[in-house]
Formats: sequence, structure tokens, C-alpha cells
Amino acid sequence: MTLAISIILLSLLLLCLLYVFLISPRLPRASMRAFVENCRYYAHRGLHSDTVPENSLPAFQKAVEAGFGIELDVQITSDGVPVVFHDNTLTRMCGSDKGIHDFTLEELEQFVLAGHEDVHIPTFEDVLATVGGKVPLIIEIKAQLPEWPDTVNAVMKLLESYEGPYCIESFNPMVLRKLRREYPSVLRGQLCEYFSVHKKEGHHVSFVLHCGEWFLYNVVARPDFIAYNCHHTKKPPFRLLTFLFPECTYISWTTRKPEEEQTSHLFDAFIFEYYLPSLDTPQDDTDEPLPDTPQDDTKEN
Repeated sequence: MTLAISIILLSLLLLCLLYVFLISPRLPRASMRAFVENCRYYAHRGLHSDTVPENSLPAFQKAVEAGFGIELDVQITSDGVPVVFHDNTLTRMCGSDKGIHDFTLEELEQFVLAGHEDVHIPTFEDVLATVGGKVPLIIEIKAQLPEWPDTVNAVMKLLESYEGPYCIESFNPMVLRKLRREYPSVLRGQLCEYFSVHKKEGHHVSFVLHCGEWFLYNVVARPDFIAYNCHHTKKPPFRLLTFLFPECTYISWTTRKPEEEQTSHLFDAFIFEYYLPSLDTPQDDTDEPLPDTPQDDTKEN
């Protein structure tokens, strides 16, 4: 009986150690720490408002002028050009039920963002030129289509000559695995949330997503940082990860009022929208009002 109990306890210990190994992020890098220490606030899809569309050149220009870092989303067109756009389809922002990959760049240029004349879906190259290294970038690579390796390659080709600070994040750990193997110096981050909460909304949560919410993706990605939904910090997986790896860098998405910063004390940096965080350094006043309520309350996979 004693031997059986010992074997069970040893087996449990080995399973615990295996789990810790699987979810461990990359060992802390000084460059990652410097990245968040130099800039703590990142405007979600630029500094957008009712009159300035998200993920647009005007939104990015306003963020630069205000001194905020920028979080943005990159997808690829059918002719291989990386553009900055968030949703899986153009329905919400452009009125088409097709996706970015269904159009060439020339075809996409016919659309305007949220009905704003002369404001179009920007190319990633134009965004880099607009920012010009003045503020750091958090670049999310959208990987919902099989063509995501082409997106990574196109993004990295443009970043080769870019001199500003940046890091790359994705929900897809295979994107980070590719960066880990082919671009090991690039700071990479695993986007995550507690996917099980979506069961209440009637959405199916696959076994793969359950693995993700328990940070098992980390064995593939070995991320430099975790970008996590700030509303899910009390869930067991995040509590366990921050307990085991307090030295890891944690970035919050997406705070929508100052109070959410105060309740998210575990985070080193914040992706924000719909309010203006206070900065230690002076910032320019923005001449556009911010909306009181969000129009898009989710971050898609």
C-alpha cells in the first residue's frame, strides 16, 4: 500500500514538473524589459475615435503625436501585400462580407474605412513610414488563414530595414514558432485569454483552445511576453502562470478606462483605447473626442 501511494505521488510530481516545463516562457531578455520600460502604453489600433477610424494612418499619426506606442494588426492581400486591418471580413469597417485575402491591394484601395472619405486600409509599409520609429510598435500577425507564413515573411522583409522598436504577437503559436526558428532576435509574444468564458455566449471552445488558455502553447512558442485579456486575470491559468513565472513580461489587452489599469497590477504594459492614459512626459492634446462606449468589444483569434 505504501509503495502504491509513493508511486502515485511520484507520478503526480512528475506530471506537475512536466506541466511547468511545457508552459514556461522564454528566459527574460533585457531587450524585452527595456521595451516595456521605455513605453508603458500602446494605443489599440492607433489613437482612434468616432471621427478617426481604427487601424488608419490618421489614428497612427495621432498616437505618434501624443507619445503613445501603437498596437496594430497585419494581414496579407491576395497579391502578397501586408496591410493593416483587424477583422476577418470587411463587413464592419468597409461593408463587404469578404476578407482581406480575397482582394488585391488595388481592389482594396476602392474601399474607405467606416465611411470616412479618403481614409483607406493602409499598407504595413505606409504605416512604418508614418510612425518612422518615433514610438514602439506591437504588431499582431493575423493567422486565421493557411497563408499566414507568407504574412510573416512579408512583414519581416519590411522590418529588416525598419529602425524603430517593435515586437510581434499572435494568437497562433506557430507564428511564434516560425519567429523563434528563423528570426530568434525578434521579441515575440503569445496572445491569450480564458477562452472558456465564450461558452456562455454559445460558442464552441475546442480542445486546442483549452490547451491555449492553460498556456500549453508556450512549449511551441517560448514567448518573451504574454499578452493577456485584462478581464480574465482572476482565472486559474493566469494566476498560476504569474505565480510560477513572475519575472515574465505581461502586457494587458485591452483596457478601456483608467480603473482597469489599477486592477491589473500584474501587467508591465497596457494596450488601451477609448481614454487617454497619463504619461510622465508631456503629450499633445488630441483634437478629436473619444467615444464613450466601444464599438468592437472583442479581439478576434
